[in-house]
Amino acid sequence: MKQGRGLQWVPLFALLAAFGGGCGGGSSSSSSDNDIDADKAIAGIQTIGFVAADGAKLSAIAVEYDTDLTGANIDKNTYDVWQYKAPWNDNCVNYGGGEIGDITKIYVNDRAEISAEGGSGKGSYVIIEVYTGYQYAAEQSFSQALSASVTQKAEIKTAAQTINPGTAAVTNYKESESCSSYTGQCTQSYTANSGTYTILGIDGYKYFTHVTNTDYPVDGGAFVAEDCFDEQTGAYKTVQQSYALYVPADYEKQKAEGKRFALVTVDHPAASEATHPFTQVVQSRGPSYFVSDEAQQIIKDKHGLGGLIVVVPVVTARVGDNAGTPGGFPSLVKLWDHLADNYAIDPDHVYGAGQSVGGMVLLETNTKRDNYFAGILLYDNQWAQNYYKDEVFVRGMATATNETAANTPRHYPSTDGSIIWDYHWGDNGEQVFEGHDSNNYYYLTSDDNIMITNSLTGNALSVNTWVEQNYLYEDLAGYEIPRFIIGDFKAGKDEQNFAIKNFLDPASQTQGIWWITFQGGGNQITPIWSRSLDATYEWLLTQTRETEMKRPKLDLDKPFMLASTQDMTRVVPGFTKPDQSGDPIYYKTGKAGSGTRFYNTSWLNLGAVADQIPGWLPGAMSHPVTAASMKGVQTVSSSGGRLVVAIEYDVDMKNAVIHRKGDKVLDSKGNPRDDDFVSMDTFDFYDANDEKIPGTINRIYIKDSAEADASLGHAQGSGRYVIVEIDTASSANAVKVVQRATIRTDKAMAAATPSLLK
Repeated sequence: MKQGRGLQWVPLFALLAAFGGGCGGGSSSSSSDNDIDADKAIAGIQTIGFVAADGAKLSAIAVEYDTDLTGANIDKNTYDVWQYKAPWNDNCVNYGGGEIGDITKIYVNDRAEISAEGGSGKGSYVIIEVYTGYQYAAEQSFSQALSASVTQKAEIKTAAQTINPGTAAVTNYKESESCSSYTGQCTQSYTANSGTYTILGIDGYKYFTHVTNTDYPVDGGAFVAEDCFDEQTGAYKTVQQSYALYVPADYEKQKAEGKRFALVTVDHPAASEATHPFTQVVQSRGPSYFVSDEAQQIIKDKHGLGGLIVVVPVVTARVGDNAGTPGGFPSLVKLWDHLADNYAIDPDHVYGAGQSVGGMVLLETNTKRDNYFAGILLYDNQWAQNYYKDEVFVRGMATATNETAANTPRHYPSTDGSIIWDYHWGDNGEQVFEGHDSNNYYYLTSDDNIMITNSLTGNALSVNTWVEQNYLYEDLAGYEIPRFIIGDFKAGKDEQNFAIKNFLDPASQTQGIWWITFQGGGNQITPIWSRSLDATYEWLLTQTRETEMKRPKLDLDKPFMLASTQDMTRVVPGFTKPDQSGDPIYYKTGKAGSGTRFYNTSWLNLGAVADQIPGWLPGAMSHPVTAASMKGVQTVSSSGGRLVVAIEYDVDMKNAVIHRKGDKVLDSKGNPRDDDFVSMDTFDFYDANDEKIPGTINRIYIKDSAEADASLGHAQGSGRYVIVEIDTASSANAVKVVQRATIRTDKAMAAATPSLLK
């Protein structure tokens, strides 16, 4: 199958000739020896497409004849053409002067290719170009979009013979029907046959995957990411990360000349693990735009680099949804590090473009690795990724139950130093190792180059998320995110590109976040439309990480506090309280000068009732939450196969919920479940040589002094010391500790630590 790279389409008439079935074979209904019927003369068709904002789109059909067509008198009335139309095509945007299926040009060519010159006038192919000035309201399946049929309905006279009209439609697809037993309705689906279509604009991509679908090219195996920590379970996984990769053809030459390259990641919404990366490349315009001469030239002219490397990963799981980050996230970070190790990538020019779940991956990286991306372009990023992640909320939790430390679900933040940077970038681009809080999304991203595009009326999830962030910035730091509303998302592209470029004036703001909202549309059509605008891509590729590191962050690295007076006009549109009362919910009004630590974004489901209100906290906690920190660790005793260690905190740890490996997970009411068990201990201990101390933790309790106490049962006591008893053969006297999971009391929270405390 030819898919815009290396594979060759063998003309059918050449195969027929090899088997004695060449030109003029068989009988003809015409009385002239020079006449031939179209049903016999047409050898087959091939469709030609490109990747538009809504996915692969049909642009032309090459009709192959087994005879020379020099001098053919063809026009738009010579053929009946059918092309696949989505059932919802009435909802598409038509920004041109035609209709789906209209023939725009027709000519004879000596190749099965579109010709800017209108063809060669000789050869065995008729090229039928069709109308493309429309956009669907949802991304299309490329195999359906490139399905077509052609019937020659009028006589064609060539210089040598006459081709009589045909009766049969020549197709390039298989058709199937599926019927719903529930509704009784049936739908038709179409799949273009392998080898009968070409998709332009994606030359150069190579595909690395564990999916061995022979219909798509495979250039190598998936990237195998070892030891990917899953924050939802506390387990380590091996992930086979499929991806497509584009490297400029002149990479080696440019590299030899000392050039470095930019890297852009295009992240689509979550897909099945069986998804081949080819389908991701043709899902939207991004992968084809970034390999275009235009995009490559922007990188060269603006930054003096050798070009742009493009990676399109297969994202298979949501990053957050307030339930912890799955192992698929570190697998992507490890892939990026792998590419950085093997290609001359400039760390100041790493970019990301993502929709929905794909955008969550990018935002997650920004909290794990401060200023990793030089710029991020987001399309309707509606999932609540910007929350203070140590406060985990699980969708479906019983809303009538008051949340406490005992029934707030656990999660196990990754402490992998190769994934998470234990520093942030200072105002002058230096690494700052103190006070780094990888959960404080609002603080960490406040200096980033981010562009948000979403629909004002079609995606309340996305709009409300960013409205909330803007209120926080206004209340706490006196900063407002610049926002541009495009009144008619169906307006001309040139007009919108011009307006957006005028809006994106760096001199008009101190930070790097920009917000573009389209009036109308919805969760699908608006991100598709914004991907059709070159201005957003151009903005992304002109950003640099250096500007972020020199730009001060907003002063938000401190606990959130409520203002004494709440603005009750800040209604969250379209949602009501989770208590089923039907009462509206409001954005919190923050106290000027406070920060965003411990603040959690509103959690909005797909219906009208919110899962959780803006700024939510476990019910027994109040604003502000006390942040507990480990102050030291010491060995209490080490003898008889038992090691007792005391960890000192700076607050009373009474009622702390601290899990051990094998403990039953608590449900939303604080009761232990019989079907879910903790997969790792909250604490890991190391000896003086940084070797992990083996053993089983059998008891954890709390004291006001660093001493063992046989009278206290597990999880009992009060005070600043957490005492851990370990059954082990180790007799270590010098002990170090890593806190692997979040610990909560009813009044305090101790976040996981990424490094050893001695």
